[in-house]
Amino acid sequence: MASISFTGSTSGLSSILTRLTDNENTRLIPIKNQQTLYTNRDKAFDTLKAALEKLNTASEALAKAESVNKTTVSSTNTAFTATTDSKASTGSYSLEVKTLATAHSLLSGEFSSSKEKLGSTTDGGTRTLTITQPGQKKPLKITLTDGQTTLEGIRDAINRANGSVGASIIKVDDDTDYLAITAKDTGNKAKMSIIVTGDDVLNSKLNYTAGATDEDVGSGAMKQQTAGANAVITLNDITITRQSNTISDAIDGVTLTLKAATEADKPETLSVTKDIAPMQKAVQSFVDAYNALQTTIGNLAKYTAVEQGSDAQDTSNGVLLGNGTVRGIQTELKTQLSTAQSGMDISTLNEMGIKQNPTTGALEIDSEKLKTALTDKSSEVTEFFVGDGKKTGLATQFNTYLDSVLDSKKGAIQTAKDSIAATQKTLKKTYERTQQSIEDNIARYKAQFTQLDKLVSQMNSTSDYLTAQLAALNKSSYNKSR
Repeated sequence: MASISFTGSTSGLSSILTRLTDNENTRLIPIKNQQTLYTNRDKAFDTLKAALEKLNTASEALAKAESVNKTTVSSTNTAFTATTDSKASTGSYSLEVKTLATAHSLLSGEFSSSKEKLGSTTDGGTRTLTITQPGQKKPLKITLTDGQTTLEGIRDAINRANGSVGASIIKVDDDTDYLAITAKDTGNKAKMSIIVTGDDVLNSKLNYTAGATDEDVGSGAMKQQTAGANAVITLNDITITRQSNTISDAIDGVTLTLKAATEADKPETLSVTKDIAPMQKAVQSFVDAYNALQTTIGNLAKYTAVEQGSDAQDTSNGVLLGNGTVRGIQTELKTQLSTAQSGMDISTLNEMGIKQNPTTGALEIDSEKLKTALTDKSSEVTEFFVGDGKKTGLATQFNTYLDSVLDSKKGAIQTAKDSIAATQKTLKKTYERTQQSIEDNIARYKAQFTQLDKLVSQMNSTSDYLTAQLAALNKSSYNKSR
């Protein structure tokens, strides 16, 4: 009798279990694919966010075009230097430097030693050195002890007060020292008057009363070395006087730094011309950032057509193909680009040489047309981009919209990423539940196969026993027949 057998019995069941396990694990594949898809979408939104941030930075620069739209000094001058800011207008000026502003400087009488006490001994041991200047709200008052009445002590006390004057010692030789006191500011409002109260001896060596006019050298124990005089210039035949050699309020947006007096009746020409380079760069950066964003969106939302009737989409499609957030951002930006700015002399990008390619959607610059617009209509270009700084102006509108899109809490990008994160969390739970279900099924299969394996073993043992018994009976019958 042939033995009873079961394919997979004992050793064969393990291969069946392996195939069942592999089959169960296929339930995880769709979930893994979804997890990969949403991970890639999350990374895609990070890529989109980076491109939007670059465009926002470029838009913000144009929204502050007043600080970018600049002038420059094109003339070469020797008596002065000049710089401009956004308020400066182009123009040419005749400028003559009559006198430079100077700082008031006083020199004491001669003393034999810088360490010799110059004052008397007072009852309280102190006296007060007071320096008054018309341009200072309060006089500088310095208390000197008996030990501070040396030239060194007086110098150090004045400098330590860190006021509007400075002091130094001029040493001629071992027996000749002078105390010099100089105003830190220039002009006649920095003229010094000095008095020492509480020590008549020291006062007799340091007192000084400023003169009433610039020509008056003043009087006192100290002598005027340099008058505290104002700067005087003639600008287009108008005489202007200032306390300092740096003059920033004579011409709007122009700061003059006086260096030397001009030759008599030989004024220098100051020429202020338009510097369009910074604005050109800002516009180019905006165009480049916009085009880079379109390229990024094109890659992330790319669609490759397939043959009619095909069941599957092309694998080269972008991970954000058909995404509503991406379409919304792209549509809004294109709408803002094509919408004219109402009530402005320049109302569209095309008027300054920037147009949108109808095929690719990319912005293209006509360099010569843009240069002409920036040179001849710089204020109109600025108005187009800036507007009122709140609701109008292309760059202002771009900046406002992109700020909302990129808001870290409620922006469209963050909202999309939050939705992806929620989906990924759900997929993780689904994966864990499915994996547990698979493990439970495999455990059940193992238990069933173990029981089946035992049953097959028992059946095989019974089969072997019966086979042996039948063989014995056959042999006994054969012997009897003989």
